[in-house]
Amino acid sequence: MKIVCAWCQKEIGSTPSHLENERISHGLCDDCRIKMEYNFTSLEDFIEKLNAPIMIMDKEGLVQGANQSVSIMLQTSKEAIKIKKGEM
Repeated sequence: MKIVCAWCQKEIGSTPSHLENERISHGLCDDCRIKMEYNFTSLEDFIEKLNAPIMIMDKEGLVQGANQSVSIMLQTSKEAIKIKKGEM
């Protein structure tokens, strides 16, 4: 799976894909992250303003955060959605 920056579309990584059709996921490159931090108080505050369900995942695919829309969709708290190493 190819991972591209959701803002500038620069390729920022890839993960092995077991599907025939290559999928694309989105992340945030370091340059855009710095720009975002300058314009917003935090990434969590930014995704909370979006109406779509958004999860923040690390490069290992572990959920590190989510907005309220995800919490409503999954009917659980945002803290319960986070996955830390060793919990899987």
